[in-house]
Amino acid sequence: IVQLHLTARNPLVELADGIRRFLLIVSGDDAYISNDWYVSRDNVSTWLYEAVHLSGVAHLRDRGENRGHGDALLAVSEARLPKQPWDLTQMEPGKREQMLASIRVIDLVVDEIEGQSKLNQHKSDADYVALVDRLAQAEETASQRLAEKMRALRPELEYDVGRSLGRGSQRVRP
Repeated sequence: IVQLHLTARNPLVELADGIRRFLLIVSGDDAYISNDWYVSRDNVSTWLYEAVHLSGVAHLRDRGENRGHGDALLAVSEARLPKQPWDLTQMEPGKREQMLASIRVIDLVVDEIEGQSKLNQHKSDADYVALVDRLAQAEETASQRLAEKMRALRPELEYDVGRSLGRGSQRVRP
C-alpha cells in the first residue's frame, strides 16, 4: 500500500472510490543526452531515465486520518535533515487544522509494478561508451549514477573513468 495525499480540491480525490484504478509514476535518475555526444552520425537528442509505475485500486481515507499521515510524513522527511525535527505541534492549532483539512489521504493498493529503464541499451558499443563517459563527467549526481548503472549493464566495454575522476585519461574495464 502506497499512501499519498492530494489537495482536497483535486478532481482525483473523488475518483479514489475503492473501485477505480490509479497509476502512480515514481521517477528515478534521468539525464539529457545531446545528439553530438554519439560517436556515430545522425542520432537525435534523447532523455535517459529510470522510473517505476505502480498501479492499483485507490481508496480515500477518512479526513480524521490526515493528522496521522501528516505526522508520519514529517517524521520521515525531517529525519533526513541535519537539524532538530519540526513537527505539526509547533504550528498554531487553528492553522494546523486548516492545513490538515485542505488535504485528502489516499491509499493505493498496488497490484502491479512495472519498471521502466531507458538507458540506450540498443546503441552500438562505441556510442554507448561515449555516452557513459560523458555522463560520468557531468556535475549532476543523477547523470553520474546513470553512468555507473550503464557500465554495470555492459561491463565488458572499456570506459574512460580516469577523466571523470579528475585524473588523466585512463581506459579501464569495470
